[in-house]
Amino acid sequence: MGSIVPAPETLTDREKSWHLLAVLLSLGRPARPAELVSRCALFHATPDLVERLCGIPGSPIFLTADLFVTASEAGTVAVVRFLMMAVALPNFESFVIENEEGSGGYGTVYRAQRKYDGKTFAIKCPHVTSYSHYVNNELKMLERFGGRNFVIKYEGSFKSGDSDCLVLEHVEHDRPEVLKRDINIFELQWYGYCMFRALSSLHKQGIVHRDVKPGNFLFSRKLNKGYLIDFNLAESKNVKKRSISHSKTFQESDNTSKFRNQNAELSGITSTKDGTSTRTPSAERTREPVPRHGRKELLSLVQEAMQSPNQKAATAPASHRKRIAAAAPPGNIDKRLILLTPMPLHSGGVSVVGAGMSKARGEGKQKREGPCVGTKGFRAPEVLLRSPHQGCKVDIWSAGVSLLYLILGKTAFFGDPEQNIREIVKLRGSEDLWEVAKIHSRESSFPMDLLDIRSLQTMELQEWCELNTKRLEFLEMIPESLFDLIDRCLVVNPRLRITAEEALMHEFFTPCHESLRKQRLLRRAISSDSSTLSLLLQ
Repeated sequence: MGSIVPAPETLTDREKSWHLLAVLLSLGRPARPAELVSRCALFHATPDLVERLCGIPGSPIFLTADLFVTASEAGTVAVVRFLMMAVALPNFESFVIENEEGSGGYGTVYRAQRKYDGKTFAIKCPHVTSYSHYVNNELKMLERFGGRNFVIKYEGSFKSGDSDCLVLEHVEHDRPEVLKRDINIFELQWYGYCMFRALSSLHKQGIVHRDVKPGNFLFSRKLNKGYLIDFNLAESKNVKKRSISHSKTFQESDNTSKFRNQNAELSGITSTKDGTSTRTPSAERTREPVPRHGRKELLSLVQEAMQSPNQKAATAPASHRKRIAAAAPPGNIDKRLILLTPMPLHSGGVSVVGAGMSKARGEGKQKREGPCVGTKGFRAPEVLLRSPHQGCKVDIWSAGVSLLYLILGKTAFFGDPEQNIREIVKLRGSEDLWEVAKIHSRESSFPMDLLDIRSLQTMELQEWCELNTKRLEFLEMIPESLFDLIDRCLVVNPRLRITAEEALMHEFFTPCHESLRKQRLLRRAISSDSSTLSLLLQ
């Protein structure tokens, strides 16, 4: 019987490169070309051939700068897909699972067909380790907001073991890794428009999503529509908490899925005031006393402190150095009482010197600390600082970073919370960030080494993008209006950050508004013509 192994001379370069990937996987680590040659049994290989195979189009192997052979992006994707196919898919009575579409911190999403009518849905199954609070929270939010204003439509739920599986509208979409490489300006306009429409509708009802990112926004370049998903972390900023009502429930049966329908409570609600999002910029400027000489005086103080590190930052007692706005009504601030509240200076101890500072460890009351939820790289400064005041504006920052991700072709800020702060400082400087830390009483979360005068420097967004982009040619096509929009989203102080409603009215979305206006006029014309025709036929 003849051998089933192809003769070495009949192998194509592509087949040889995939064989070398198999050798790499057996090693379980990157390797030098010479080591791969010694382990290659299928064909005669040389180090030069291995290097050449690394460079062919679509090669599954890649030669690093330090001359190690490793799996390329194409090779990695192929291996991951193979492993995913080997994972057992769940079995549901009323649905046929076609494939796994994605998995996150709280659950796995499957593409499925309903047995009795063949309709396609997305089924989100929570992980066994997921807290029921998060599952119920998402169910509550989707019942209220799903299917409107570019929020994913909720179709119902059913029990699988002890878990509630959510049945959602299935949306054909382009994955973030494709969008960051291929999205164009026209598509970016609709991407941003749909995202801010979704956020605006939530924020008007006092709901903060808290995990806005490209992975939680399903955008179709074919339809130019996007849908906000994943409401596990969503939170209401209203006084009254709503009870969970399972308005739609799938009951598993042999051939059909029956619904238990109850009317979800959809009454309007009034937002309470929160420390980050309800005040206007002008009101804040009136409310908060500011330094007489502003940035210039601040720079001067920091320079003096660098020369005399042990000198105290101010002679007035700490109680007098705190901002006096809370004690005085807006508009009636005595300018003689305005005192500078500079960035803190090292004093040689564990305490931090300056107005409104945290005391040394063990002294006084501990500062209230807020949560640091969301996805790395997309969290707002007030979240990174663990402010107890986190409002709707955290979503605006995340939306701005999402747009930045698409025009750069990569994540703009990375690392743990402290590293994120350092990355933001490279763009925005440390002065505004320090002001936010003071306003929110989170000075203890501010990295002390960022008090260096060099960290005060800010950069123009466009210049910063040019230094950090992976899509330089695309960056040259970005209009000024988009840079301006992102700039307004990435204002460090949440009180001065743009709102979702204001973002929708931004110049960048003018083509979207014009297109929608024309569609409305066309629908009216068609409706009018239909009415006229029906009258003539009577």
